[in-house]
Formats: sequence, C-alpha cells, structure tokens
Amino acid sequence: YQALRRLADQLWREQAEPIYDSVAPGYCSPGQLYKLQRHFVVLFYAWHALRGDLAEARIEPKGHNYIYKKAGAWHLHIGKHKTVRAHGAIDFALAEPVHQGLDRFLPYVRAATDHGFLLTTLRRARPMQRVDMLKMLRNCTEEFLGKRLGVQMIRVLRVTEAAEKIDEAAELRAQMGHTAATQFQYVSK
Repeated sequence: YQALRRLADQLWREQAEPIYDSVAPGYCSPGQLYKLQRHFVVLFYAWHALRGDLAEARIEPKGHNYIYKKAGAWHLHIGKHKTVRAHGAIDFALAEPVHQGLDRFLPYVRAATDHGFLLTTLRRARPMQRVDMLKMLRNCTEEFLGKRLGVQMIRVLRVTEAAEKIDEAAELRAQMGHTAATQFQYVSK
C-alpha cells in the first residue's frame, strides 16, 4: 500500500508540480489536465481505499456522489454505492494530503470543464466513467510500479496494512464478548 504513496509523490514531482508551477488554470491543455487528474486519483487511492465511486463524484453538492467543504476541510459523500442498502451513505473527511491535492486540482477542473464532475476524459472533456477511471489507475500503476493495481487489490493492500490493528480490536471484542457495534458503544470520547 505504501507503494501508492510513493507513486503519488513521484507523479507529483515528475508531472503535476511542473504543470502547477507553470500553467494557470484557464490555460491548461487536456493532456496537462489528464496528468493532474492521474496524480490526484493515485493520491486519493493512496489514502482512501474506496471502490470506483470516485469517478462519479460531482464538484458541487448535488446528486448522489459529490465533494463538499465543511469547516475548512474537504469531504466526500458517496450516496450511491454497492453496499448502500446495508450501510447507508459513506461520508468522510479527506486525508490532509488529499485535501491539499484537491485544493490544487479543483481550480483546473473548474476552468477546463463545465460538466460538473471531478474527473474528465482526455479526448472529449466529458465526465469520466467508472471503467475509464479504473483503467487509468491500473495503467498508471503498471507503468510506474510494474504491477497492475486495481481498486480491489488496493482495498486488499489497505486492509492488510491495518491487519495488526484489526486483529487487536477483534481480540479485545472476543475478550469482552462484544460485537463490533457494542465495542463502539463502550468507547469513551
């Protein structure tokens, strides 16, 4: 999982930073926007192991999936996803590196597009479909890491990274005879 964070850093140094330093938002070419977008997607998945729902996120709070700012921090709301019936909407604050990346990336998206979505196709500047974002992510990881990492593998890597913490929590639940829900009720804030 750490390889994704290193890849995000590499894409920043080699592709995104030179564009941010030399091109104003209104003058970004489709190819440059695509490179910025590729960096942002890798950065996002390096911190948040979400399914492919990022592709459907809007830049304004409307529809099912969107980004919004609350108390100075960017949040992502996913109201339509695979397990929405069982778990409800997913709503979370973006990690600080993703928050900073979005602050840089969003002015370029707003200047270059008018469709209202966060991600854009390279050729026709239309909203990017989920399958296209997933292909972009797999191709990028293959090009730079030599491994085709899709979101399912990224999710597996993320959980594997947290396995020790998960095991500790499971062991504590077993000792106390709690379910996961009961365990959260006992947490004092």
